[in-house]
Amino acid sequence: MNSLLRPKPTIFIATAVAIFLLNQSLFSTVNAIGAYLPESLWVLITNLGDTSVALAIILALYAYKQDSGVRLLIVAIIGTLVIQGLKHLFGVDRPPVALDLNSFHLIGSTVKSPSFPSGHTATAFIGAGILAAQYPLTWVKRVVLICAGLIGLSRIMMGVHWPFDVLIGAILGWVIGYYGYQKLMTVQFNKRLSTWISGAVVLIILINAITYHLPYSEFWPTVYVHYAAVALALIGAFRAVKVLTKG
Repeated sequence: MNSLLRPKPTIFIATAVAIFLLNQSLFSTVNAIGAYLPESLWVLITNLGDTSVALAIILALYAYKQDSGVRLLIVAIIGTLVIQGLKHLFGVDRPPVALDLNSFHLIGSTVKSPSFPSGHTATAFIGAGILAAQYPLTWVKRVVLICAGLIGLSRIMMGVHWPFDVLIGAILGWVIGYYGYQKLMTVQFNKRLSTWISGAVVLIILINAITYHLPYSEFWPTVYVHYAAVALALIGAFRAVKVLTKG
């Protein structure tokens, strides 16, 4: 697992360069394979990487005794600034904009916002990194990495991201979520202020899970993912209140 979390630089660079050079052909191949499976499956998986859903999952699983939630807020802000900043800096066109719509399998409507890097993938790996840092067990790291990887893969299957978008989104997400969270664990925050901030974070995540309308509403898994997100957010809020009120 350590080799998985810290790959050799030469292997990593070679893989990244290869994916960059073969970006469009890899997209076409992977996207075509995904067309053999139900569209609803990819919609289900991809919606797990939506920010509102991912935060609800994290809220339900978060180790509040280790951190009240301030570090989660900081990591989330950093992740948002980095990913959105890069998207608008590079302004890479998504496959539906760059390619003929008849040349690949697109699920849902055309998305025209900047492509690089993949926000869903970054969000998934940020969440995976946070949970892996909080629960330093080998099987936990494997499970969260597999789940995050599937979310990244789904973005290609949906026809809305290039493989290089997904790769960089995964790397940035893991660095921010896993290593960023570990670094923040060395920083101490005012306990009273942390409690108030954490309460606000929990409330925002809960309200967002309840009120946010997920994309791909025309597919049946979407409504169930929304219900699940609300349930997980409620569970997370209950757990957070129990810990925060004791403090």
